Amino acid sequence: MNAMSRREIMASGGALAIGAGLGVSSAWATPAVNAVTKITGPITGGAHGRPFSSYLGDISTVGYVEEEYFIEGEANAYEPVGEIQIDGKFRVEKIGAKPYRTRLLVRRPINQAKFNGTVIVEWLNVSAGFDIACADPRGIYDGFAWVGVSAQRVGVHGYEAALHPPLPPEKGLVYWDPARYGSLSIPGDSLSYDIFTQGARAVGPHRTGKLDPMGGLKVRKLIAIGASQSGYRLVSYINGIQKTEKVFDALMPLVFAGRSAPWVDASPNSLMARWMAQSKIRDDLTAKVMAINSETEANAYRAVRQADTGRFRYWEIAGASHGATAQEARIKRIMDRDGLTAPNNAPPLHTSDVMWTPTCDAAILQVHRWINGGPAPRAQAKIQFETTGGKPVIKRDQHGNAIGGVRLPDMDAPIAKTLGSSKDSAWLGQTFPFSRDELKRLYPTHQAYVAQVKAAADRAVKQGVIPPYRGAEYVAEAQGAAIPD
Repeated sequence: MNAMSRREIMASGGALAIGAGLGVSSAWATPAVNAVTKITGPITGGAHGRPFSSYLGDISTVGYVEEEYFIEGEANAYEPVGEIQIDGKFRVEKIGAKPYRTRLLVRRPINQAKFNGTVIVEWLNVSAGFDIACADPRGIYDGFAWVGVSAQRVGVHGYEAALHPPLPPEKGLVYWDPARYGSLSIPGDSLSYDIFTQGARAVGPHRTGKLDPMGGLKVRKLIAIGASQSGYRLVSYINGIQKTEKVFDALMPLVFAGRSAPWVDASPNSLMARWMAQSKIRDDLTAKVMAINSETEANAYRAVRQADTGRFRYWEIAGASHGATAQEARIKRIMDRDGLTAPNNAPPLHTSDVMWTPTCDAAILQVHRWINGGPAPRAQAKIQFETTGGKPVIKRDQHGNAIGGVRLPDMDAPIAKTLGSSKDSAWLGQTFPFSRDELKRLYPTHQAYVAQVKAAADRAVKQGVIPPYRGAEYVAEAQGAAIPD
């Protein structure tokens, strides 16, 4: 993200007037100010009476509280100095600041004694025209705090309907609940890097002020995380901002295909993909970087693959897709709850059932240990490629599944050919279940199938590529499956 602005904080009088009808807590009358931002909240009220993209379910049942805060100030735009090289080594300079006002969504343990000292700061994804958390897996709610930052204009204001007809502006915060969010404003995505920095500092170990979004938690470490388009932006942040600002102890770009995002505001007539550029992660940082791709992104990332080092780890997950079946179903449940619709562009087929989120969950815990003096996440084999028709393609086994990569039970005890990408489904992947005869050949008895799944799950847990709860789920799913019958 962008270097933090050191300008004066915006005058507070207007903000107090705006907040009068929101039903904010009494703390809002005396907003705290840290080095660069003014913080107000916790925010309540509005037409829905809860934050947009709030936790799916009752968060108190996992021992957490969810609160929303507004942050505001001036954020810098940046531009690279000279040409951006593929090695990611470049610097940026400030080209002007503009005022902004956005929100932080905070989830933290109710019992401070259960906090492990690390905050996961997620760059909320806006690809569908609204904020969505892609990297808050189950393990987060076992000691971490999680903060979602609405860093981009689309998340606050929505897409312009004239430019993106299937994605109406009603998905932006200010349209979804104008009573709650009508005062928010982000002039352009060129400010997003600095907004993310300021949001992180507002919840980090050196935060100041009487109003504390972290409720007094003793924060020691910050991990930045972003998936898909937010992963692209995180790569730009890693290469252009982290070296000078040093806000984060670790950064985790996910399902990002080795691409980085632009520094300028995109032209209204340009599609996002035209602004993406391939880039490695610079290798001269003191912060740790853990990158993860699914099989979907493996081919695109192949050209910028990097070796693991003492500060860099890279995993890619065989069979997994950018948006696996269960992951998309979770997003759909959130959309249904919040009264949102999406363009019906999903192919009418069986998408990939191999999820990358549990592997992300395992990686987050390992990165937490890594930045606290523990060992680095274990190095994993990469998906293998071969040349066919003059082009590199993923090397596949007799079932059609990828060879190499992070091995989950879906691949090592398969019941289907599972592709991270196919000609009919580039991003969601595709699953081709085995025939009954093939299943009986592979697993003569149900007990044989369960035993093979358990062995594969045990290996994956031991390798650290899934958490124990996911290993237990694999076994339970196998026990309940009518295989081979």
